[in-house]
Amino acid sequence: MTTLVDSDSILRTLFEGRIALMLEDVPDFGEPVRRALLNAGFQEVVLVSTGDQALALAMCQRFDVLLLDRNNPGLDGLEVLRRVRAAGDPERTSRDAVALVISMYGSDEDRLEGLMAGANDYIPKRVDFPEREVVLRVASQLMVTPRPAAPARTAEVEEISYGGLRFLLRPRTLFFQNLAIDAGGGKLPLAIIEALIRAKGVPLSHTMLWDSCWVDWRFRPDTYVNVVDTRIKAVRKRLSEQMPDGLRDRHSVIANVWQEGFVIRDNAEWRPDT
Repeated sequence: MTTLVDSDSILRTLFEGRIALMLEDVPDFGEPVRRALLNAGFQEVVLVSTGDQALALAMCQRFDVLLLDRNNPGLDGLEVLRRVRAAGDPERTSRDAVALVISMYGSDEDRLEGLMAGANDYIPKRVDFPEREVVLRVASQLMVTPRPAAPARTAEVEEISYGGLRFLLRPRTLFFQNLAIDAGGGKLPLAIIEALIRAKGVPLSHTMLWDSCWVDWRFRPDTYVNVVDTRIKAVRKRLSEQMPDGLRDRHSVIANVWQEGFVIRDNAEWRPDT
């Protein structure tokens, strides 16, 4: 008697709680793969279009899976992977993530180069590329890779900083230099600020901010760009109102980068009036 395997149930169990980072600058390829992984059970799939964005996120967050293109703006996927694999702290970076390279470069030499850079698998792109193949190839790697243990909790207060902002992670408290800042009610304002600080000057797009901060949503509504803009405007106004004298009207803490996204301004731009 043949026993039918419920593949969808197996995948949901395997992917539960997992997060992935995908580097792909062609939306017609990246979005279907992203949706396929989410539908299969991934908690979150962050899609970025440049190698610099991918590296910044992978070096400050522990993703379970990296999906990397090679022919993309900025650093190519293999260089991103080499740098991530060389990172020091596996609990705060994606050093030990399962990595798959997905590329139009599909020769034996290309595949070997990808594996030598640290990839667990190498998938050549095809014109009729099925998203389900990526889902199954990711699953095959996760099945033979132990799920990482949760980061050890310590009594030490952790802190991240950039552009004059300091963010204490436990307890979650924001400072500008030594001035305590009230970011507003709820978890979302602090989540946005934390994401921008962790990016350390690399612009985060509307999509990246939505995927990393609106974690209770399993999809992006048609109006998500307007939602992000509205929330950024409110956070920016809230921060500006609490800047010290001489800085309040000088710059907004959160800056727009044309056609790229939002950043925390660098320290060099914050100079008090004299």
